[in-house]
Amino acid sequence: MSWQSLPMPNMRYGITVRLRADEEDFLLPPAKIDTTPFKISEKLPESEMPKTRAQDRLEAAHQEFLGKTLTVTVHRHASRPILITNQCKGASFDHIHIVAQPNSKAVFVEKNNTTSRFTKVTLDVGENADITYGSKHQGGVLWAKREAVVRQGASMRWCDVVKDADLAYSRTKTILQGDHSQTTYAGVFVGEHGQYDIDSANEHVGKHTKSDLVSKGVLEGTAKAINQGTITIQKNAHGSDGYQKEDVLLLGDGAEADAIPQLFIHNHDVKCSHGASVANVNKDHLYYLQSRGLGERQAKDLIIQGFLNTALDSMPEELR
Repeated sequence: MSWQSLPMPNMRYGITVRLRADEEDFLLPPAKIDTTPFKISEKLPESEMPKTRAQDRLEAAHQEFLGKTLTVTVHRHASRPILITNQCKGASFDHIHIVAQPNSKAVFVEKNNTTSRFTKVTLDVGENADITYGSKHQGGVLWAKREAVVRQGASMRWCDVVKDADLAYSRTKTILQGDHSQTTYAGVFVGEHGQYDIDSANEHVGKHTKSDLVSKGVLEGTAKAINQGTITIQKNAHGSDGYQKEDVLLLGDGAEADAIPQLFIHNHDVKCSHGASVANVNKDHLYYLQSRGLGERQAKDLIIQGFLNTALDSMPEELR
């Protein structure tokens, strides 16, 4: 049985119900695991892969079938984006680990040729380092866990694009460990079918930390999604500032979504806010554009572009 022919689990969604991480059909191994090495556009020193314990059965499956790894160290300012290309023809089970040394700066952009992927990305962002990590996945199946630990004065930016997936299960977490550290997350998912379970989380541990989370989805046809964001401010994280916004635009009666913001605040000396929306295309806006000579599809595309731009504008050009 090929990976592409596996039955997809039925995602039942709601404010407390998520895609089941122990779904048996989701764990079946593909007929072939491709171990073609990553291609990276710039030669960097190697780092040491961290030892981690699986948190659920899907992560355990990832560790069992792990086919390739990439471990690199950023030791200076990189003047151009560093491209990481996954050249797989079959299913990819991979782990990318990046260590950013203090005061370093780099932009990483993932480019994937595979549509069946189990991937884990971990980053250790040193003091006063500035790291951007962007990825794009299109079609097929995606299971992704990404996590960064950010040290004092450092900055971590995530950019994530998922398009036309059959099933996308994505988790991105940033731990602001050091004082005055900060993070931003800009995510976009677009589809006419399939199921999307997109979850991003920021945890404030250090003092005077800042996080900004923006996630945008556009669904058509029969696509379904859960779009969840979480900000946690720990008890010693005085002076922290957290913001999150999750929005989903529905085109058609068959698409469904939940946008779920969550705040867990254990310190009163903070600023924290959130917003969420799930809405259909405004018919008045559509009518106005069509009255100016645009066809229905052109008008919808223009509305979609304007809706997504708040997330896309902050991304590297290679992801737009």
